[in-house]
Amino acid sequence: MKNEVKVLKLTTGEEIITRMTEGEDGTIILDRPLEIKVVGPDASGRTGVSLNSWLHAGNTDKITLDSNHVLVIVKPSPTAEKNYLSSITGISL
Repeated sequence: MKNEVKVLKLTTGEEIITRMTEGEDGTIILDRPLEIKVVGPDASGRTGVSLNSWLHAGNTDKITLDSNHVLVIVKPSPTAEKNYLSSITGISL
């Protein structure tokens, strides 16, 4: 699995979407991870999802994470993947 977009649920409860590559020795390399946050409900009762920086003060796009901090890795929905790629590239897809 090289640089595929995945959604990860971490042991901390955080949910992130990222390009991901399996590293060596049980590590995962995250490329521009964004945290998925549920927002709302708004005045009409609808909830939404926002994508936020996962590391606000870090000065790197790639992060190495030990895989035992990950509960689940899944393929994102087509809409989530499109929104993630638009967020990291600045190009509307």
